[in-house]
Amino acid sequence: MKNSMIILKLLLVIYTVCARLDLSDIKEIGETKVIEEDNLLIHPDGPLNPLRGYIMDRSGYMYNKRFYAPEIDTMYKLEKINKVITRRLHYSRPSIYKYERKPVKDTAYTNICNSPARNEYFLRFHTQLINMFPCSDGALSIIAGRPDAPTSFLLKDELKDGCVYILAALFLLSEQVSISISAEIKEKGNEKLILKSADGSTIYVDQSLVLYKDKENLEEKIKTYHTETVKLINFMKHYAEDAINC
Repeated sequence: MKNSMIILKLLLVIYTVCARLDLSDIKEIGETKVIEEDNLLIHPDGPLNPLRGYIMDRSGYMYNKRFYAPEIDTMYKLEKINKVITRRLHYSRPSIYKYERKPVKDTAYTNICNSPARNEYFLRFHTQLINMFPCSDGALSIIAGRPDAPTSFLLKDELKDGCVYILAALFLLSEQVSISISAEIKEKGNEKLILKSADGSTIYVDQSLVLYKDKENLEEKIKTYHTETVKLINFMKHYAEDAINC
């Protein structure tokens, strides 16, 4: 298990930078042995092949999915901003409109298809997609200003060493590989994210999910732990174990 986690760490780094590599570099990575003595290579048809990420980046797959998916109710408005023209004028000026688009206010449609199971999946999937890619500046981005956002949690100083393990675990869950990762909320005010080996003997991540340590002056409605991170993990774990055929 220890070796496999090291492998995942190496491959994840390769995967995340693949969009910045040339095709010649991608070919070299595909032919490079990750572990020499085991002759371990990246599977050419597998999800960790850098070419997959390269093509997805160049084709704008994630951009189109986030901004143009029909399952997402996009927030935009078109407002006429012309001043009223007086009757004394013998001509009419062309209308001027102001277009406003706020991706951070997008929401997933609640009634996407007839099947209750598939509808629930699509609703949860696109809600997570919006949360993971808030795109506040109009460009495809994972950075959010919300303290409760998953990226805000992953960028915490305390997670400097454990972040890559969490990303690797989330990636494997997206490929429907069962991983021992959980958000423990057994005790209020002491919520934790735990990532451990399959047999439970090794703990890779044991990180607090608490947002605010001093909650005395906070209103009760303010979230006090990373609920979005918990929902993301629970969503991915649920559908890794119980896939929906779409």
